[in-house]
Amino acid sequence: FNEITRSLERVSTDIKEHRRISSELNIAQKIQDDLLPKKAPPIKGLDIIAKTKPAAEIGGDCFDFIKKGNQIFMYMGDVTGHGIPSGLVMMIVNTLIHTFADMVQDSKQLLVQVNKYLKPRIQNTMFMTMTMLRWDEENQRMFYTGAGHETILHYKKMRKSAVPVFKIAID
Repeated sequence: FNEITRSLERVSTDIKEHRRISSELNIAQKIQDDLLPKKAPPIKGLDIIAKTKPAAEIGGDCFDFIKKGNQIFMYMGDVTGHGIPSGLVMMIVNTLIHTFADMVQDSKQLLVQVNKYLKPRIQNTMFMTMTMLRWDEENQRMFYTGAGHETILHYKKMRKSAVPVFKIAID
């Protein structure tokens, strides 16, 4: 009887711990979800559809848009692995990008600064691939900086389109 009682107490404690962890994961998922844009902002000269569907409760996929004068920085990234570690790295990167966006002139400088602060703070086995774009609204010009991520631009010239053709340059 005493052994059964102790076993039930352990099971009860395990259930309470599981509920606590599950609750904390739900809160973390909500925080991460709130960081990601619900849709692309209107950007003069571009037609963008942007959305994501996370693979797990918490993950390392991210994208965002940052307006700085007549420049708009846009990025898409993916942290290695899944779960809480990837989600934490994603949130760190998002914070660093928003912090440095006001201090740099182009997307290459932005990614260099982010990498400078991120690399010494995460394990060597973790990394994030990313594509950073900078759209110059005034000159209708796109600048591209790759950081190990697959190509994300799909350009299709439309006949008699009201949308201007833009030039792509490497930052």
